Amino acid sequence: MDTATATAAPAPPSPGSPFRRPALLRLLLLALAPSLACAGAKTPTPTVSKPPRAAARPPSQPLEGEKAQLVQAAMAEAAQVRGLAFTEEVEAREGGPELVAWLVDRAIAESKASGRFEADAAMLQAFRFIPPGYDLEGALETLLGEQARGIYDHRDRTLLVIDLPPGEAGEAAALEAAGIEPLKLYLVHELVHALQDQHFDLSRLMDERPELTEDTSQAYRALAEGDASYAMYDWLLTQSAGRHIYEVPNLEQIRDGIRKGLEAPQSTALREAPLYLRETLLFAYADGLLFVDALYRDGGWERVNAAYESPPTTTEQILHPEKYLAGEGALAVEAPPAGDLEAGGFTKVAEGRLGELGLSLFLQALAGEEAVDRGVAAGWGGDHYTVWRDPAGRLGAAWRIRFDAPDLADRFAEAAAPIFSSAPELWWRREGPDGFLLRIGLPEPPTAASGSEPADRTAERGREAERKRAARHGRTLRG
Repeated sequence: MDTATATAAPAPPSPGSPFRRPALLRLLLLALAPSLACAGAKTPTPTVSKPPRAAARPPSQPLEGEKAQLVQAAMAEAAQVRGLAFTEEVEAREGGPELVAWLVDRAIAESKASGRFEADAAMLQAFRFIPPGYDLEGALETLLGEQARGIYDHRDRTLLVIDLPPGEAGEAAALEAAGIEPLKLYLVHELVHALQDQHFDLSRLMDERPELTEDTSQAYRALAEGDASYAMYDWLLTQSAGRHIYEVPNLEQIRDGIRKGLEAPQSTALREAPLYLRETLLFAYADGLLFVDALYRDGGWERVNAAYESPPTTTEQILHPEKYLAGEGALAVEAPPAGDLEAGGFTKVAEGRLGELGLSLFLQALAGEEAVDRGVAAGWGGDHYTVWRDPAGRLGAAWRIRFDAPDLADRFAEAAAPIFSSAPELWWRREGPDGFLLRIGLPEPPTAASGSEPADRTAERGREAERKRAARHGRTLRG
């Protein structure tokens, strides 16, 4: 797949991949609805249809006339808002929505040819993020192949403008009511990706490299998409409300608004997608936006630019920008023990790191989104998973997790114990003061790992730690 992932989950669309993000950009607009409302805008319900699949690459042609002029104007405004100059002209071409569908199909075919698609699907199934037999290919075609208005492809360093049929532009009425040319909004976002590519070489962040974990790939994408979204928001706010994004006092409301936008009729496919697919797609935009805001407030666009030389490497750094600014990376974690699995004829099919985001989503997938606070995984320090297939073809995962400190591991254990104890096919054990060992859908290890303790003792340690914290704050904890 044309995205930067290790043997992990299918990656959210990257600036250089053919996967575009129309549904996600609509969510950005829905999150900004209060600002547009002051200009008299309303959010319409678009009509979405799936474009036909084409065997050969559909044609595209150079932009001419008004659209070519619009691209030139958008280039100037993207450069101004982002504080970077274009070093060369961006080739702009026009094609129909069938071109987007073809690009998605091509990326999936390449992913299958490399073996990555199989590893991605195995990880998702082993961690129970998708059920056995789930049509992952069809889901990706639906999620990633919706109508796009623009694509910047860093492979060809080309901007593709997609000609949508009347009535399928979605947010056009809302933007026009606010005095915004709809296509220009998409062009600004995509042209910021072109600026990133010209100045920082997006292929360093977005191209496949086996050594990159899914956790690192998610962080890279959050930097690139958060940057483009932050600049797009700034441009949109200056055009519609005469203010800048850094003047918005609480960007968390915008992040939450992006997720609330899932309730909109045009977000059906994304809303109904499995939790992991949906949230990892949203992460780069919603949480990437706040990450870039933290960088901007620390040192303006110069600080954002510097992040491309030393990019974030964990989703923890995106969720907690202060950890990135302090240089706190992931702890080294050895692969979970698997001698018994190898002896039993199991085959390792994937390996990687899920990060704080993946750990949080795993708990939510087990217990339900409303039952688990996103912050329960805070304190994550590092992890290492391996995915195994047994002789009968069944998939399972072994997972070793470390936290930054014993008290943070205690807090996690307190929250996770009731979830893990009620989950089918899940075995877990405390490892030392700050770690855990899990197996999902695999046989229990024949002997306990050195320094491990039973799960019931882990839960009690967590409860005792919580009692001590409660006592320090003058509270009483029952149970």
